[in-house]
Amino acid sequence: MATVLRATQTFESFRCVVCDSQMQPSLVCDKVKDDEAGLMAAVQCSNCNQIQLSPPEYDLDFYKDDGQIKSVVSNYGTQMETLFKHSFIEARRRTERFSEMGFKPENLEAGSTLRVLDVGGGYGFFGSEFKRHYPNASVTVLEPSGERLQIGADHLSSVGRDDHLPQMQAGLLDEQFAT
Repeated sequence: MATVLRATQTFESFRCVVCDSQMQPSLVCDKVKDDEAGLMAAVQCSNCNQIQLSPPEYDLDFYKDDGQIKSVVSNYGTQMETLFKHSFIEARRRTERFSEMGFKPENLEAGSTLRVLDVGGGYGFFGSEFKRHYPNASVTVLEPSGERLQIGADHLSSVGRDDHLPQMQAGLLDEQFAT
């Protein structure tokens, strides 16, 4: 188990959940909501820039039952439609960053397909927006919450995005998924 670090500390052990790097991460935030004991921090992988909790401990039942969003709705009174609206804005912004960084699908090698894996993709809004901008891309949303994926698919259908639905898979990024 990694020791939690504050701004002046270093991590005894770190392993990125995306690229498996063990390089020293940078501290993003030394306080994590609902971590009264102060045992976790948000860090950024030095290799792939993934931002994750350290140590990466999650209550999967909390995510599987869409507890993260239900918590925001009950604690702050934010309506689901407002959360969806803001999620679509963020999905557009994230998709536009690909173009801003010079990515052009026509620059792919002939016969190759752009494959995108959105780990922890929530309702699938980013995956859908990416498919809208890059219709030939193969986009998979991997989300621990099957309930969240279903809510997202229903919402995307209700707003006319049936033709931009990414592949959605409930599960975890683990050895079995990678295989």
